[in-house]
Amino acid sequence: MCRLKPIMPGDPSTKSPGATATAYGIERSEGEWARLKAQNDGIQAYLGGKLTPLPVATFGAPRRILDLGTGAGAWAVQAATEYPDAEITAVDMAPLPQSFTPPANFKFVQVDITQDLPFEEASFDIIHARFLLMHLPTPETHVTRILRLLAPGGHLITTEIDMRGDYAHNTPILVEAAKRLEERMEAKGLVPHFASRVGEMLRATQAFAEITVKVVTLPFNASLVSDPPMRALTEIVRDSMITIMPYWQGGLVDPEEHDAFLREVSQSGKDWYCEHDMVFTCSRKKL
Repeated sequence: MCRLKPIMPGDPSTKSPGATATAYGIERSEGEWARLKAQNDGIQAYLGGKLTPLPVATFGAPRRILDLGTGAGAWAVQAATEYPDAEITAVDMAPLPQSFTPPANFKFVQVDITQDLPFEEASFDIIHARFLLMHLPTPETHVTRILRLLAPGGHLITTEIDMRGDYAHNTPILVEAAKRLEERMEAKGLVPHFASRVGEMLRATQAFAEITVKVVTLPFNASLVSDPPMRALTEIVRDSMITIMPYWQGGLVDPEEHDAFLREVSQSGKDWYCEHDMVFTCSRKKL
């Protein structure tokens, strides 16, 4: 069973002071902070504790780092620790948790990410965005805006996930949830399966000297995975999705099918799967 308790919308037992909806429509609450932390921990474990799949030496000695859609701030805090001489700026539409303790070289700016950002052009050496672009309409226009903030030779790092239902077996509710997600994203002017297109979109900007794309296919069923880091990533993605399914994008799993959904994604054995892709990119801007 999932490690994280599914949180239903409006649950007063989980809402934190100042909780608010975000760009992706998930209210910030104690349950959501826990999900974001667990999600970050799982991704970082898969990456071997690194900020990206690429060697740290790739980035040299950055002076200013921007984390867009910082969530609970975990990635930005790690960047602040690894680069103590750099200034780390974290941005989100929702406030950080009240319990958050910022490092000395960290600052937070609460701003609508879909609007102009209050930063000078070419002022950041690294810009990071995890699970952000998929939640924005016309993501290519936002990438263009973000690129203006990136210094020549700087790096844009993104992570996106593609919830698919085309490669699945014995998971009918999960497949239906993937179809609902696609339909609701289209209805909101978002780009379904954006993760599968992110590399193409980055190349289309013609702004980068080098683009690295790493696609990691996760089967949702951790018993199918033998590699320990990959297995841990599969488990945390499964747990994270189980937690948000009841209320993400208006609820991808209907209340009456929720118990059956939990049984479906908690089956023992290897006779079930539903593949999802996590796509990591790291792109170096031209000089």
